[in-house]
Amino acid sequence: MKLKWIFVGLLTAVVVILFVFAYFKFDLSGTLSPADPDGATFVEAGHSYEFDSFMNPLFYSYPNAGGYFCATKDGVKFVGENGEMKMNHMYSMSSPTLAGDGGIIAIAEQRGNMIYVYNSSGLLYEQRMKNPILGFSVNKSGLCSVMTQTENDYTISVYNQNGSLKHEKFVAAKQTVFLAATAVSDDGRVLAELYYDVSGIDISSKITFSYINKGESIDYPDGVFGANDEFSGQIVYVIEFTPDNRLITLSEKELSCIDPESNCQKIAAMAINNKISAFCLTDSGFAIAYGEAVSSDAEAVGIVKAFRLDMSEAATFQSDGKVTYLYGSNGAFVIGNGRDYTAINNNGGGVLWKYNAQKDLKQLIFINGTKKILCVGENKADLLNVSK
Repeated sequence: MKLKWIFVGLLTAVVVILFVFAYFKFDLSGTLSPADPDGATFVEAGHSYEFDSFMNPLFYSYPNAGGYFCATKDGVKFVGENGEMKMNHMYSMSSPTLAGDGGIIAIAEQRGNMIYVYNSSGLLYEQRMKNPILGFSVNKSGLCSVMTQTENDYTISVYNQNGSLKHEKFVAAKQTVFLAATAVSDDGRVLAELYYDVSGIDISSKITFSYINKGESIDYPDGVFGANDEFSGQIVYVIEFTPDNRLITLSEKELSCIDPESNCQKIAAMAINNKISAFCLTDSGFAIAYGEAVSSDAEAVGIVKAFRLDMSEAATFQSDGKVTYLYGSNGAFVIGNGRDYTAINNNGGGVLWKYNAQKDLKQLIFINGTKKILCVGENKADLLNVSK
């Protein structure tokens, strides 16, 4: 399972409104079909986790984790599903941001200098950056890319599983071109860099690809071996590698897949005719929740579609109105409409259960399968067992 809370720092007067997306990994196959969810009950599973609302905690779990991470302003904990504290590491941040892939998480804050990388046993490494952090990403092996900026340039630093600097490059800052995001391939070989060009009437995007390993990058300046600039007039706000090391991109106009090994060209693309309510990237595909129409070819509001990595459609589900939450893991995903949540079996089993929350939730995530969930409210997270 993969989760990224992405922030982008642009030190200009240009304001780009970006979404915050969660990416989760789950197996994708079959067609969604109706099933009878009646009879599902939700019972407290033995413990809850209370916190002060101003701490703004971020919760994260992954298949077979045996518990969950909780990151707040003063540190991160890993709590077992029976409530036992398995890991507790202290730090101090005003507004922590979490990126996770499998059993690895990284925590930093925009304009801060520290970044921490963990697994469920504790701290793997930490780095103090010389300049303020603009953004970061992590892969399931523990490789972490960090973007920083001075007045004169950007620095992209990639650290390996032990916290040693594996790759570093400097990019000259320009008045009309800004570094927006980076991503490291699952095999640890390729770094993707997303840039915005604001020199024209409309903002355009460009993605470059660099080799991380010195042996592969020796023949290329800064390791850059290719680029794709087929995003004229588009603001790309998602770049994420798949397990087969292809890059999924999402803009307000297009969903596409780029193969770095095929001259960095798009090998598939699909027009977007709606505003996107939510996007969920997985090990074997991705899901999109469609919002308001922007053209006559638009999908109905509330449609959720799942696609395989080759961008063929795997499943379609009509939710009850605009989707406000989308989460996927453990062979299923959860669709939220306000306080109403529906769990869908993406292997063709249909609706697993429906849950009406009695309070507003910030997150609802699976803990070790689809029959145990963590419901995160304003100042309390409740662990519930689901039975039918």
